[in-house]
Amino acid sequence: EVYFGFRPQVIEIEFSTSMAGPWNTTSVTSRDLAGLVGLKDVGASFAIRFLRIRITKGFRDGEELLGASVRDVAVYLFRNWARGVNATSDSIWDYKSAWVVDSSNQTKWVSRYDTTVAELTVDLERAVNVAGMNIRFLWGCGFFRLWYAMNYNADGWTLGKEDSGVFDGLVELPTTMHFKARYIKIEMRQPLVKIYHPDTPGEPKTDKPVFSLSSLEVKTHPGGGGVFGIESLDGLQYTTLAYGLREPGQWVIASEGEIMTRDLGEPADFEFEVWTHWVMTFQTVGAEGLNRLTQVNMYKNGQPYGPSQTMSQPIARLSLPNQTRLVFGARSSAHDKPNANAWPPIQSGLDPNLKEYTYAESWPDPRDLVKHGASHSAHFEGMLRRVGIIKNALSPEEVRGLYLDLELGCHCYDACPTGSNRHHPGVQVPCSGQGICRRYPDGKPFQPGYCQCLPGFFGDNCENHCSLPPSVGCCEANDDCPPSFRCDAATKRCLAR
Repeated sequence: EVYFGFRPQVIEIEFSTSMAGPWNTTSVTSRDLAGLVGLKDVGASFAIRFLRIRITKGFRDGEELLGASVRDVAVYLFRNWARGVNATSDSIWDYKSAWVVDSSNQTKWVSRYDTTVAELTVDLERAVNVAGMNIRFLWGCGFFRLWYAMNYNADGWTLGKEDSGVFDGLVELPTTMHFKARYIKIEMRQPLVKIYHPDTPGEPKTDKPVFSLSSLEVKTHPGGGGVFGIESLDGLQYTTLAYGLREPGQWVIASEGEIMTRDLGEPADFEFEVWTHWVMTFQTVGAEGLNRLTQVNMYKNGQPYGPSQTMSQPIARLSLPNQTRLVFGARSSAHDKPNANAWPPIQSGLDPNLKEYTYAESWPDPRDLVKHGASHSAHFEGMLRRVGIIKNALSPEEVRGLYLDLELGCHCYDACPTGSNRHHPGVQVPCSGQGICRRYPDGKPFQPGYCQCLPGFFGDNCENHCSLPPSVGCCEANDDCPPSFRCDAATKRCLAR
């Protein structure tokens, strides 16, 4: 928005991510406040670094002494979706319903004099993923209901919340309250305030109940996009780090059918426009029937992010050779459909394993396969500076070194015993390239390290595979063994099938 002192007659607003262009022009319209103009389409997001105000016809001054002037410019990252939209009420005095959504606490809506029940409805002008609201009462109520709907008809309303108490002043509905709606209706009962009619001020028995609201703020939940992860070639199986999928601003591990989906339990993160180093590690740690147990760890800027989590998944999931790939900027490539966010989900074209219950008309639905799977965008916008994939799960110490671009711990060539492996049989490397060179806990200077072998290998320098005799037993699951062998759970040895 641009707030002019002396408003020019014709204005163009241009924006770009580079001074060299290209420049994009957007339409503007006047707001209720004199001199204030804003975007005509307030719901569309776009990337911007540079803003240009082009005045093609200036302020009309009969004496030709004054020109156009600018008081303030505002760019909104997270907007109030109720701001400037259409508001109506079944009960109104001389105070307009629209004054509730004009972003000013100096104006107010007041119900009809002598009213015990009133409704205020706002049209958000599009379907919005709502996550919390702020309602500011001037003259409050003892009971209220919050309704929402996608279509404005008598049968289309869903009850979002009802509560009794003393609702006066600011009432905050938490960001954990989620629903998808175009229309929101506030039903008020049991008024707390009585006022005299202007024509009979102070006259006994002429004070009657009224309701009044000064502002309404509707918060949106714009997240859900995948940053990076791994997926099957068709994108129907995926394990991806996603931003704001379940709650605004929170990072989560996302997957199809919630197989590997986990909250990371960290506070909401709204730090933008900074480079961030992320690492996700996967390590098979055991078996459970026909499933393998996978330990997943997340790291942000070299430090553990959220708890280590062990999850059960089918043995073949995202593990077959040449059937897995990396994915960036989306939860998975299978979400890349023209109508992926269409509602109800049956219109989205998404595979049922990727989304909410197919025939859901309201949201959330208790039959949802994936929380926010179809209602929230699967895409994340950002930039990549460096990407790496490492075959084996890194230790926390190694992740820290990766972030600092240093080799931490005992990584000198002669610190651990060396050996060769089948990939490079003539090359001696520490731990045969099949283990991690670790320091002993006592940390004595110049003390040799020891080899911590990866699953499936054993020996002082990790030179032996579990399939080779004399195996001491070191496999955890069948996929630690060659294709024709299985892992014996009792001895942890690879035995022929």
